[in-house]
Amino acid sequence: ATGRFVWHDEPIDATLSLTDFVAALDGDRSGLKLRLTGAPLKFAFDGNISHRPSLKVEGTLAADTASLRDTLRWAAHWTSPGGGFGPFTLKAQTSIVGGHISLSGVNVELDGNVGEGVMTFTSNGRRTLQGTLATGTLDLTRYVSTIRLLNGSDWNRQPITLSDLTGIDVDLRLSAASVTLADAKLGRTAIAANLRGGDLTVAVGESQAFGGVASGSFSLARSNAGTALKTQMQFADIDLNQGLARLIGIRRVEGKGTLVLNLDSTGGSIHEIAQRLNGTANLTSRKGAITGI
Repeated sequence: ATGRFVWHDEPIDATLSLTDFVAALDGDRSGLKLRLTGAPLKFAFDGNISHRPSLKVEGTLAADTASLRDTLRWAAHWTSPGGGFGPFTLKAQTSIVGGHISLSGVNVELDGNVGEGVMTFTSNGRRTLQGTLATGTLDLTRYVSTIRLLNGSDWNRQPITLSDLTGIDVDLRLSAASVTLADAKLGRTAIAANLRGGDLTVAVGESQAFGGVASGSFSLARSNAGTALKTQMQFADIDLNQGLARLIGIRRVEGKGTLVLNLDSTGGSIHEIAQRLNGTANLTSRKGAITGI
């Protein structure tokens, strides 16, 4: 069967092929090929389908789009926060049972970052995405470039909103041989990101940073004041001149040392969060100097 349909105001060309039409009608196993082509995305599936006693689909899936941001907005009316979410491709072995989708042998590319691993998606009740991915080089510059802490000489007063994150729960584990964050370069890094009900927690198991090792966690959660921030991070045995310059803009301390941050705050903007910041910062250094002393 071939034809065209319109979904969310976008025309999609479709081709569907069944190797055993009678078996498919009866719910028995039949070969299935599906192609969808349109401006928002290209999608191809080659495998088998049955729906007795319940829906079961197995095969190879491939999808690509010039803008994942536009595709998400078109398909689910979901707007991803921040920057990035541009060119996207996905290839994987796929198994669908009921509302549960499992992807193995995943090869995914987003904004030039390539990862391999496994992923699952469940739509029973809340939409939930889980996965484990490994990548060589991970460039997060375009995602953090839209986060503006300062507006001129003052803290940014633009409201912070987490409402865009409430449509899906995410449990993602990621490992990378190297990570780029704007002009900061990190070595081997392992992180876990958990998004539930719009509340985001990122745990850093280990990251080779500034000549030492960073670990800890930070979280953003909705609160009566707007957004609640909490961070517990340790930067052990780092190059202080490089590390403090990247983290808090201080270029007056040299040597090796350990920085421990335990901070929390609430507010509706970066300005309010900075005003209400509370906690401790401990610095232990050795064999260094303070601006020549």
